[in-house]
Amino acid sequence: MVKVVLGDSFFNLPEHAWIDLIKMGFNIRVDTFRDEYQKENRYNYGDLDEETFRTDPRLIKLVEGLIKSGEVKTGVRLSEDETLNIIEVPDDVDWYIHDGECGGGEYIVECHRSWSNNGEHSWCKEWGSYKYPRKL
Repeated sequence: MVKVVLGDSFFNLPEHAWIDLIKMGFNIRVDTFRDEYQKENRYNYGDLDEETFRTDPRLIKLVEGLIKSGEVKTGVRLSEDETLNIIEVPDDVDWYIHDGECGGGEYIVECHRSWSNNGEHSWCKEWGSYKYPRKL
């Protein structure tokens, strides 16, 4: 089984956790643009692809610690607070992280194919899009 970190509506960590990841050697991008709505720095996992970042054992350990300390909530979001969850996906599943639309939360989707009058399509990350199928 592979562990994956998912966000409830989007992926975010406390600021000190992003700094910890930088100290661990992650290439984290910091956007320091601030305005009346954005009061904090914004962090992004730079040039790492989403799957590599979200399954990295260092990130998993960090998030497990944040959950254990109560600093990050887990489960279904019932308030303004973002929640993070660590789920396990079987090793033999070809998967990707789907962004939940309209605040629906992130979830794992198994790659699959579909057919229509336009031919066969694949819904999978290898073909360049999480949201739109690519014609095979």
